[in-house]
Amino acid sequence: MHEFDNTPGPLKWFVEKLLEEGTKSPRTIRLAALHLTGLWLSHPSAIKYYMKELKLLTLYGSVAFDEDFEAEVTENHDARTEVSILSASSDPELTEVFINTELYARVSVAVMFNKLADSNNEVENCHASLQSGKQFLLELLHSVVMLVKVSHTDLAKELYKKYSATHRRKVRACQMICILSRFVDEEIIPQVMDHLHTALYRNNMPSVRQYMETFAIYVGEQLVPMVRKYDMSTQASYKYCNSLVAGALIVCVYSSKCYFTCI
Repeated sequence: MHEFDNTPGPLKWFVEKLLEEGTKSPRTIRLAALHLTGLWLSHPSAIKYYMKELKLLTLYGSVAFDEDFEAEVTENHDARTEVSILSASSDPELTEVFINTELYARVSVAVMFNKLADSNNEVENCHASLQSGKQFLLELLHSVVMLVKVSHTDLAKELYKKYSATHRRKVRACQMICILSRFVDEEIIPQVMDHLHTALYRNNMPSVRQYMETFAIYVGEQLVPMVRKYDMSTQASYKYCNSLVAGALIVCVYSSKCYFTCI
């Protein structure tokens, strides 16, 4: 249904075509985001097949968004139906705020992963939820820090204009990385630290850099409970203490470097 021999299955093919059409229509992308995140939240084991689609929803947006549902709802039956569907998201409070904005798609993804991080379902679904969050976190970090020639993405660019498409996409990616910080654990901490070190030393605008610095702080907070496990082996404790100190040093040294650069 999802993939077979590295080729899209029927459902993945349909999702690809739906999102391809959604890039041309803000209304389509919002409805697609609502239904897809609902589907993935119910079946977290399927999320691993849709990293590309999740990234598309996370980075979706434009400069302007001129649709006004409020004006249409009183006259258009389809618009009223659409609003009622969009209002049925898994987080009504956020829906009320973002229902008529381009943020709806990526907020839906953020809400989904936040709920997956809180998942207390059966063991199989809980494991799939955690694995999907870790996989998407590493996918975004990889896109942000890899060389442009290697990754073929504008997320790794160091030269870009303020408020350009690249700037906005980098901000969106880093915002989602902060949200996914809850999925950092002992399994992926070495990879996260490597990516974080590279990301913090990249040239980025303050509006991008602030999110990576915030993520570094979150990672440090995640490491503290790991170090406090009294049944942990000496070797494991040594590794996490090193990671914790390294994370603190990365933030401190980088902050000092930025301070003196500004001076």
